[in-house]
Amino acid sequence: HCYRKTMAMYSWKAISATISIFSAVLIFQGVNGLVEAYILEGASERTELIVVMVHMFIWFLCLQILLAVITGVLPLKGFNPRFDDLEVMEARLKTFAILLGHITGFAAIHAFAVLQVQMATTPVQAFMIAPLPWVVIFITGRATDAVRERVALIGDKEKQEHEAMWDDETEETEDDVVGLAVSFCFIQATRFALGGTLPNDEGEEPGPVEAGHTRLEAGHLVAVGAVLAL
Repeated sequence: HCYRKTMAMYSWKAISATISIFSAVLIFQGVNGLVEAYILEGASERTELIVVMVHMFIWFLCLQILLAVITGVLPLKGFNPRFDDLEVMEARLKTFAILLGHITGFAAIHAFAVLQVQMATTPVQAFMIAPLPWVVIFITGRATDAVRERVALIGDKEKQEHEAMWDDETEETEDDVVGLAVSFCFIQATRFALGGTLPNDEGEEPGPVEAGHTRLEAGHLVAVGAVLAL
């Protein structure tokens, strides 16, 4: 209710982002819990790695399709994408892009963290794996971008405004996914280098290891965080 429109706008953006993050966590954890219970229970490490990678790519595909539906690029019977009011369409698009971007990002974090835990036995190896999410998602993103360009030109051979919105917002969301996955894997490797133990795919360490860190190790981690915040 602030009289300053700018303040009100940024306040609503912060609230929206917070709700989106917590909603995305709950949705991903719920789906991932079902995957672990009904598919991964008793599975080998190789099977686990394949499944979590497939899980990530499924969410990546859902991101493309659902944003296409919201913008009317992919017609869905009974759904009105609001071609008559592009502001409403854009608001819907951004809302679901943030939500789906976070869910896909958490799926990517989980997938590449599992890879890191299984493959990295030294901090150097962990750091070498950290950029891998960028490589994989960059290649996948270029492929999906090519598909979006082809889809946008179907029929009239021109990219309409709603099609451009779909393309731009999806590409921006893919960049957010990259940032989430790479940053998590980098911090995992950093904690491995400073503390001597690679946390699991959820960022947790065994109780005795977590309780046994020295003040110097904690100080080093705080220093790394301060440097990265600059």
